[in-house]
Amino acid sequence: MDRDLFVSDNHSGYKKAAVAIVTLFGLVGVVAVIALSSGSQPDFASQQLALEHQDFRVFVSTYDKNYETEEEFSLRFNIYRENAALIRAHNRSQSNYKLGINHFADFTQEEFEMFYTGTYNKKEHLNIVELPT
Repeated sequence: MDRDLFVSDNHSGYKKAAVAIVTLFGLVGVVAVIALSSGSQPDFASQQLALEHQDFRVFVSTYDKNYETEEEFSLRFNIYRENAALIRAHNRSQSNYKLGINHFADFTQEEFEMFYTGTYNKKEHLNIVELPT
Protein backbone atom coordinates (compact mmCIF):
# COMPACT_ATOMS: atom_id res chain seq x y z
CA MET A 1 0.00 0.00 0.00
CA ASP A 2 0.98 3.58 -0.51
CA ARG A 3 2.65 4.96 2.62
CA ASP A 4 1.21 8.44 1.96
CA LEU A 5 -2.27 7.17 2.79
CA PHE A 6 -1.25 6.71 6.41
CA VAL A 7 1.28 9.50 6.92
CA SER A 8 0.17 13.04 7.50
CA ASP A 9 2.35 16.08 6.92
CA ASN A 10 0.66 18.07 9.66
CA HIS A 11 1.17 17.53 13.35
CA SER A 12 -2.49 17.35 14.39
CA GLY A 13 -1.94 13.89 15.88
CA TYR A 14 0.85 15.25 18.04
CA LYS A 15 -1.30 18.20 19.06
CA LYS A 16 -4.16 15.91 20.09
CA ALA A 17 -1.76 13.69 22.05
CA ALA A 18 -0.30 16.73 23.80
CA VAL A 19 -3.78 18.01 24.65
CA ALA A 20 -4.70 14.59 26.04
CA ILE A 21 -1.57 14.46 28.21
CA VAL A 22 -2.06 17.99 29.51
CA THR A 23 -5.71 17.20 30.17
CA LEU A 24 -4.81 14.07 32.12
CA PHE A 25 -2.39 15.99 34.33
CA GLY A 26 -4.93 18.79 34.73
CA LEU A 27 -7.63 16.33 35.69
CA VAL A 28 -5.41 14.68 38.28
CA GLY A 29 -4.56 18.14 39.61
CA VAL A 30 -8.20 19.22 39.83
CA VAL A 31 -9.17 16.09 41.76
CA ALA A 32 -6.15 16.48 44.05
CA VAL A 33 -6.96 20.12 44.79
CA ILE A 34 -10.56 19.25 45.59
CA ALA A 35 -9.46 16.43 47.88
CA LEU A 36 -6.88 18.56 49.69
CA SER A 37 -9.03 21.66 50.03
CA SER A 38 -11.98 19.86 51.55
CA GLY A 39 -9.94 18.14 54.25
CA SER A 40 -11.93 14.97 53.68
CA GLN A 41 -13.28 12.99 50.79
CA PRO A 42 -14.70 15.39 48.20
CA ASP A 43 -18.37 14.91 47.57
CA PHE A 44 -19.43 13.25 44.34
CA ALA A 45 -21.12 16.37 42.94
CA SER A 46 -17.93 18.44 43.28
CA GLN A 47 -15.87 15.73 41.63
CA GLN A 48 -18.39 15.35 38.81
CA LEU A 49 -18.51 19.09 38.18
CA ALA A 50 -14.70 19.27 38.09
CA LEU A 51 -14.56 16.39 35.61
CA GLU A 52 -17.25 17.95 33.41
CA HIS A 53 -15.45 21.29 33.46
CA GLN A 54 -12.20 19.60 32.43
CA ASP A 55 -14.01 17.67 29.68
CA PHE A 56 -15.47 20.94 28.42
CA ARG A 57 -12.06 22.61 28.32
CA VAL A 58 -10.76 19.68 26.24
CA PHE A 59 -13.81 20.04 23.96
CA VAL A 60 -13.14 23.79 23.58
CA SER A 61 -9.49 23.12 22.73
CA THR A 62 -10.18 20.17 20.43
CA TYR A 63 -12.79 21.98 18.36
CA ASP A 64 -11.09 25.39 18.60
CA LYS A 65 -14.13 27.04 20.17
CA ASN A 66 -14.00 30.72 21.12
CA TYR A 67 -16.59 32.35 23.34
CA GLU A 68 -16.76 36.13 23.49
CA THR A 69 -17.86 36.51 27.12
CA GLU A 70 -17.88 34.60 30.40
CA GLU A 71 -21.67 34.54 30.10
CA GLU A 72 -21.45 32.76 26.76
CA PHE A 73 -18.79 30.38 28.11
CA SER A 74 -21.06 29.51 31.03
CA LEU A 75 -24.08 29.08 28.75
CA ARG A 76 -22.13 26.79 26.41
CA PHE A 77 -20.72 24.80 29.35
CA ASN A 78 -24.23 24.14 30.67
CA ILE A 79 -25.51 23.14 27.21
CA TYR A 80 -22.48 20.86 26.81
CA ARG A 81 -23.17 19.25 30.22
CA GLU A 82 -26.81 18.58 29.29
CA ASN A 83 -25.85 17.11 25.92
CA ALA A 84 -23.10 14.97 27.45
CA ALA A 85 -25.61 13.62 30.01
CA LEU A 86 -28.05 12.77 27.20
CA ILE A 87 -25.27 11.02 25.30
CA ARG A 88 -24.26 8.98 28.38
CA ALA A 89 -27.88 8.02 29.04
CA HIS A 90 -28.42 6.97 25.43
CA ASN A 91 -25.21 4.94 25.36
CA ARG A 92 -26.28 3.03 28.49
CA SER A 93 -29.47 1.99 26.72
CA GLN A 94 -29.86 -1.09 24.56
CA SER A 95 -29.80 0.96 21.36
CA ASN A 96 -28.09 -0.47 18.31
CA TYR A 97 -26.03 2.72 17.85
CA LYS A 98 -23.90 4.94 20.07
CA LEU A 99 -23.64 8.69 20.32
CA GLY A 100 -20.53 10.78 20.96
CA ILE A 101 -19.27 14.29 21.50
CA ASN A 102 -18.63 16.28 18.33
CA HIS A 103 -18.30 19.94 17.39
CA PHE A 104 -22.03 20.49 17.96
CA ALA A 105 -21.99 19.42 21.62
CA ASP A 106 -22.34 23.03 22.79
CA PHE A 107 -25.42 23.65 20.63
CA THR A 108 -29.01 23.32 21.74
CA GLN A 109 -31.28 21.16 19.60
CA GLU A 110 -32.87 24.35 18.27
CA GLU A 111 -29.48 25.82 17.30
CA PHE A 112 -28.45 22.58 15.64
CA GLU A 113 -31.61 22.59 13.53
CA MET A 114 -31.19 26.27 12.63
CA PHE A 115 -27.54 25.67 11.71
CA TYR A 116 -28.51 23.06 9.16
CA THR A 117 -31.42 25.03 7.76
CA GLY A 118 -29.27 28.14 7.35
CA THR A 119 -31.27 30.34 9.72
CA TYR A 120 -28.88 30.41 12.71
CA ASN A 121 -27.96 33.87 14.01
CA LYS A 122 -25.63 33.76 17.01
CA LYS A 123 -26.34 37.35 18.09
CA GLU A 124 -30.08 36.82 17.86
CA HIS A 125 -29.91 33.62 19.91
CA LEU A 126 -27.84 35.21 22.68
CA ASN A 127 -30.10 38.29 22.76
CA ILE A 128 -27.17 40.56 22.06
CA VAL A 129 -28.26 44.08 21.31
CA GLU A 130 -26.09 45.99 18.87
CA LEU A 131 -25.64 49.61 19.83
CA PRO A 132 -25.94 52.27 17.12
CA THR A 133 -22.59 53.58 15.92
